[in-house]
Amino acid sequence: MRPINSSPPKPPRRKRAWLPWCLLGGRSRQDACAPRSAWLPWCALVLAVAALLTIGDQKGVRAFTTRFVAPAPFGDDANAPCDSPDTPCAHIQTAINNSGSGDLIELFPGTYTENVTVNQSVTIQGDVSSTHRS
Repeated sequence: MRPINSSPPKPPRRKRAWLPWCLLGGRSRQDACAPRSAWLPWCALVLAVAALLTIGDQKGVRAFTTRFVAPAPFGDDANAPCDSPDTPCAHIQTAINNSGSGDLIELFPGTYTENVTVNQSVTIQGDVSSTHRS
């Protein structure tokens, strides 16, 4: 029987968890996790690798843009990059030169007398409704 004023027995103390970064420090198990300076460089390295994998190579990721072209006097090549129906370019080639792969080039009604070189994947759509123009 237990004496009245004695406290209950304490549960056995759990051992410290075996942390993975302690293994990377190359130290013995007893003192591996003692100083924080041993695991700090490894944490920085892991965070840097995670950031690189998350951010990755963003080449090829860009927003789709619509370019507008209208014959003079409505269009003017000084309006480049031609990304507003209120300020269209006068020449299709100017819109192509300011476009990226996947962009849409919309042509307002009119006559365009020019030679065009298309060196990327763009969509050229003709006879856009005149409701775009103000």
